[in-house]
Amino acid sequence: MRTLPVLLALLTLGACGTEPPVVPAWRGEGNLVEVTVHEIHCAGCEQAVEDAIALAAGVDAVTADHVTKLVLVTLEAEADRDAAIASIRDAIHEAGRKVVGEDEIE
Repeated sequence: MRTLPVLLALLTLGACGTEPPVVPAWRGEGNLVEVTVHEIHCAGCEQAVEDAIALAAGVDAVTADHVTKLVLVTLEAEADRDAAIASIRDAIHEAGRKVVGEDEIE
């Protein structure tokens, strides 16, 4: 009879899942965009990413955080969101970084 509680406990653990949650690469609404960028390790990395993204078409402001790896971007216009995201993606790649949830991370 002790096997039933153990079996139930094991099934419950499996039901909780061990898969990490799937987070979309590009988050935010309106003229705000949030993206997680791989390979931001220090303040210098933050600055390099910010400088690259600041030059992307449609970007009004950008802030990167090496602790969380998050990059927050304010767009010039909500209507140009898709085009701006494409420009931001290119800028991230040109800076030698990768978009978490979109690019293959080795």
